[in-house]
Amino acid sequence: MAVAKVERRLLAVLAADVVGYTRLMEADEARTIARLKAVRAEVAGPLVVQHHGRLVNFVGDSALAAFESVVDAVSCAVDIQRVVAERNAGLPEAERLLFRVGVTLADVALLDGEVYGDGVNLAARLGQLCEPGGVVVSGTAYDHLQGKLDGLPLDFAGEHRVKNVARPVRVYRVRLDGRPAGRHLPRGLRRHAAAAALLAAALAVGLWWRWPPAAPPPADKPSVAVLPFENLSGDPAQAYLGEGFADDVITELARSRELTVLARDTSFSLKGRSEGADAAARAFGVRYLLGGSLRRTGESLRLTAWLEDTASGRQVWAERYDIGAPALVATQDDIAHRVAATLSSEVREAEKAGSLRRTPGSLDVYELALRGLALKHEFTADSFRAGRAVLRRAIELDPDYAPAYVYLGYLDAIDGIADYTGERRQEDLDAAIATIREGIGLDPGMAYAYQALGYALSVSGRPADALRAMERALELGPNDADNLLLYGRELASNGRYAEAVAAGERAFALDSVAPVYYPGLHSRSLYGAGQYEAVVRVTESCVDRRSYHRTCRAMRIAALVELGRTEQARAETADFVAHASGFTLRNAGATVGFAGDPATTERLVGKLREAGLPEG
Repeated sequence: MAVAKVERRLLAVLAADVVGYTRLMEADEARTIARLKAVRAEVAGPLVVQHHGRLVNFVGDSALAAFESVVDAVSCAVDIQRVVAERNAGLPEAERLLFRVGVTLADVALLDGEVYGDGVNLAARLGQLCEPGGVVVSGTAYDHLQGKLDGLPLDFAGEHRVKNVARPVRVYRVRLDGRPAGRHLPRGLRRHAAAAALLAAALAVGLWWRWPPAAPPPADKPSVAVLPFENLSGDPAQAYLGEGFADDVITELARSRELTVLARDTSFSLKGRSEGADAAARAFGVRYLLGGSLRRTGESLRLTAWLEDTASGRQVWAERYDIGAPALVATQDDIAHRVAATLSSEVREAEKAGSLRRTPGSLDVYELALRGLALKHEFTADSFRAGRAVLRRAIELDPDYAPAYVYLGYLDAIDGIADYTGERRQEDLDAAIATIREGIGLDPGMAYAYQALGYALSVSGRPADALRAMERALELGPNDADNLLLYGRELASNGRYAEAVAAGERAFALDSVAPVYYPGLHSRSLYGAGQYEAVVRVTESCVDRRSYHRTCRAMRIAALVELGRTEQARAETADFVAHASGFTLRNAGATVGFAGDPATTERLVGKLREAGLPEG
């Protein structure tokens, strides 16, 4: 029997899949299959042929196509996404058929009409790094595209490790709207971007032989460089541990849309510079430096990590981890996730603190938005009024700056249900949702926007829609502790308490310095799960901090009654009512209850009544 001949070719490979395919099939299998077939027959198939490509196969929600030209492959991907977006227009978010598309250039094997090889795997993995409705390309494809895609800029999205690919992969996002990145910068920061560009040019000329050239990070978000972790074990052969761990952290940080991360080679080149790594980082326009060490002794491994503000030389954060050496491989990813998530949180808090120390007249749009976000987290009438004014000012200065809309809508949603200022009405929640959606329209890849939308939909009494929004937030920011915590909140609102508790525990693991609202929201999941002792334990921090976060106190009081500690509950209720004006039985269900589980909400309100919360 003759053996079929294998032909090898350099081809552009396009892989696409459907976002949330399982959820769509569970909701309406027949309709989902029919819509997917229609897209294949009416959109994908004709466009692949039009762009001189060949459809290789369809499996489930996935499609694979091959092209002789990278330009043709990417142009085809962009056209597919644009036509699908037009077909989705007017449909509710939950019913939209959204695709992720990855394109790479690779040496592949052709056999009996099928395409095999690492390039096929890589194209599919690239799609998993893509935003719904977007297109990403590998570094090999990017190198053949420069200057050949009219009106379609490509943004560097960092180096990523993908499954079954040995080396990190450079990833670039195609900006489908074709707008230059500067359009989205706060106007006050565009001056800094221009200055940074001049600095980069000077570095490229004057320091070519010393450092690899690198573009300065965008000015509209904090920038971080990660040094290889120092090997303190005394065995030079184990130096790979420090570099490998730093690689993983860079990969995790690159997933965050809130940070700009210097590429691996450039980051690693900063270590050991005569002028100091912090000075070298400043020359690249990098604000924060993350470093640390690994020490292996026998069967144990100690990891330390620290974060430095290069502008002031101040150490913002430091943490130590002790693990068993045999578990290093199993726990390395988890530690990287935690370091990356905590770093994102610490950078955010450092930036907000800096903006609060300056007078409003000296703040740029980015800093005004951070100030508004910080004021939102104070949960007082004065902070909400001030935050609203600051965020409206940011929008006045730059109507294209998405975070300002998102923060304002989030603040209004919280005030709309909790009524801190006494100026909000229930119907204002619709306006808050509209404001958040305006921000999403400006930046559909902002995880925090979907977190805000999820909360606003939840307090508007739409728990199923809220859960879908939070699922989207998690897709965009899988290692953001706030996303996990709010996801847990929505799971609890839908009566899925065991899952909610697990999500909350993961959030606490990622953020060791939990804000005051963490115990409140997690205790809500625990209460729904009937874990009343755990509720009391978790909410001790409310009492210790003299915090009157409504959810935290309400869940604590109800749990005390459930445990038969009614006198203590009544005493804490009296203290709570004295400091949390406006919280009564009349609004308790809407404020802290479970929209998708009326029975648990009724039990909660009954326990608060037993504890003496006024009717209102």
